[in-house]
Amino acid sequence: MRMPWGAAAFGIMLLTACSETAAGTDAQPSEADAGGTETAEPGPPALDAILATDDAANCNFLTDAGRAMLLEDSFRFADEEEMEPVSNPSFEVAGIAVYPSVILPLPDDDRYTIYVGLAGSWLGLPVDAVSYKFLPRTDMPAAMRVHFEAPVETVAAALADAGYPVNRDGSMRRTALGEDGVMYDYYGLVSFVEPEGEGSVFECNEAGWDEGE
Repeated sequence: MRMPWGAAAFGIMLLTACSETAAGTDAQPSEADAGGTETAEPGPPALDAILATDDAANCNFLTDAGRAMLLEDSFRFADEEEMEPVSNPSFEVAGIAVYPSVILPLPDDDRYTIYVGLAGSWLGLPVDAVSYKFLPRTDMPAAMRVHFEAPVETVAAALADAGYPVNRDGSMRRTALGEDGVMYDYYGLVSFVEPEGEGSVFECNEAGWDEGE
């Protein structure tokens, strides 16, 4: 049976339209073809407001704001004798959220630790905390620490390249600043990088030692 001309023409038009639609769909460029890229996850914020390398030779790594954060704003004393430090609530330093806590002395170390958790990067490496070890109202050496989420060798090399008195394998290094003449032969800086969990910690403090140690 012959198809009426009008119906045949309509069929041809519909087939043509469908073909053009399919061709148009196939011709659509992908995001990659169009030069688009996937959005990268933002990296940790730089901790430049807290950590700096201006005085690396003397093992200092805190800015003025970082020093105030760690030594003044992160804790208070629970008693009038200033013997029992307790942590303050979390706060921000230049937009960086910080979370203080106090770690009680360990059996082999009488010092308290003021531990300030944060998230950021320094020297191109991820950092998750800075801390301060001290024994209130004594002259026992205090220790400043930076806690990295990176292996010992990587951290030690980055610190050495930045000018810190650190051995590249992270082993303990003594840097004499002068002769003590009282309790020890010398006094100066003692620094090292050691493993800590899945990362490592950089510690530097002033201490004395005798000849041959």
